[in-house]
Amino acid sequence: MANEKGLDLVEVAPTAAPPVCRILDYGKYRYEQTKKEKKVRSGQRSGLLKEIRVRPQVKDHDLDIKINRAKKFVIDGDMLRYWLSSGDARWYTPNWESGSFRR
Repeated sequence: MANEKGLDLVEVAPTAAPPVCRILDYGKYRYEQTKKEKKVRSGQRSGLLKEIRVRPQVKDHDLDIKINRAKKFVIDGDMLRYWLSSGDARWYTPNWESGSFRR
């Protein structure tokens, strides 16, 4: 019957009982399937870039919060950028290593 119409007999659901087959144009069927797959892939989000900024004078509790947020970002599949910044002459003080860099 499929040959008479110039179409193909395509097995759509081989694991079903009984297997499901359709008479259709296989080229058009494949085109529609790839279009559906592309639409699904375009809706997925890739890893976003998240950023955590820390200064040397940050307190322990604030640093713990930032670390927990960073862990959550990584678990969610996001990329993480970690900034250690000072912004002024505090870098040049002799006890700068007593800040968050040591923790």
